[in-house]
Amino acid sequence: MSIRRALATCPLALFLAAGLQACEGQETAPGTGSDSDADTDGDTDSDSDTDSDSDSDSDSDSDSGTGTICDEDDFVIEPMPVSLMILLDRSSSMVTNADAPPTRWDQALGAIDTVLTDWTSPYLRFGFDYFPDGSQWGEVGLIADCGVSYDVQVDCADGNNAAVVSYLAATDPPPDAGNMTPMWCAMDNFNAPTYATGFADPGAQPYLLLISDGSDTCGLDCNCLDTPETCGDPAYGATAVELGDLSAELLSNGVKTFVIGFGGGVDWTKLNPIAANGGTGINTYIDALNEAELLDAFDMIAEAIVSCGYELDVNWDEVDPDEVNFYFDGDVVPYIGDDGDCDQLDGWHWANVEHTAMEFCGSYCDELKTGDIDLVSAKFGCPTVEVE
Repeated sequence: MSIRRALATCPLALFLAAGLQACEGQETAPGTGSDSDADTDGDTDSDSDTDSDSDSDSDSDSDSGTGTICDEDDFVIEPMPVSLMILLDRSSSMVTNADAPPTRWDQALGAIDTVLTDWTSPYLRFGFDYFPDGSQWGEVGLIADCGVSYDVQVDCADGNNAAVVSYLAATDPPPDAGNMTPMWCAMDNFNAPTYATGFADPGAQPYLLLISDGSDTCGLDCNCLDTPETCGDPAYGATAVELGDLSAELLSNGVKTFVIGFGGGVDWTKLNPIAANGGTGINTYIDALNEAELLDAFDMIAEAIVSCGYELDVNWDEVDPDEVNFYFDGDVVPYIGDDGDCDQLDGWHWANVEHTAMEFCGSYCDELKTGDIDLVSAKFGCPTVEVE
């Protein structure tokens, strides 16, 4: 099954809200013999262990597990939403094969339309932006159009798929010559939390998806405000180091970046540093030569963004966060500690200091992404089980 289809059907392993399991009280069972039951131990129940309940383990509750269930209050955990901002190259090179359609621009829009139709998870929020924005087209004194917008084209929001599809349908293709590739400036916009406030919403994990068929040709002088005489001259384009540093800055602001190189003319020396510092686990750009391969690239990205983070609806004034455990199909997941490295350890940790979000790490995150888990549940009232 493709990841697009898996996201469309919302598998139970990823999106099931799970309530806390209730406390089970002790039970006794009358019997016969010297201690009123029929077995040979010294208690009054009918099993063969030495505790006072009627199950076959040695704890004091009435289930068959070895852990003690300590409370009966309920709370709900849900996957943390993901914001995916698609940032598409709209430079002239995207239509250089206009005499032999479909152009790369048309193929990119076709793939994005398919994804927006298939990926219908309520936990995935889409947005769309492009570069350049055409604002400098034909201006005197500029070599070429390097303009980038001061406002995102379509911001991320719940149920935004149809809005992005409608916007794409009404968007003009790039001109067949003259405008350039302000990649650095378009990416840098997302370092400003006011540029796309929906994308910057702290209640969701933001991912920037850069799709380009080339490399930066405009440099760091965004909208050519200071050096119009060199605007659009490829010799002044952003360097590999500058692009990599920008990706690292985005990551420091919580934004993870994927890169798709679309077509045969990409500059891998410029795209790879962006991917390497993007924090997604996909450390090189994804190569796609046509619409079908672009859809395959989206599938790879979907697998990477399936959330291993969950939000908790808990009143911590009444509950001790040091007495919380999470379970996969009834088996406890160990806590890796406040300082545990989620990229290196297997277990879970708190995703914020308020204890309103947590994240599964390592092999446990992998199990969620592959759909091997049927039920994610949570219990509180017992001491947290930590990694040994």
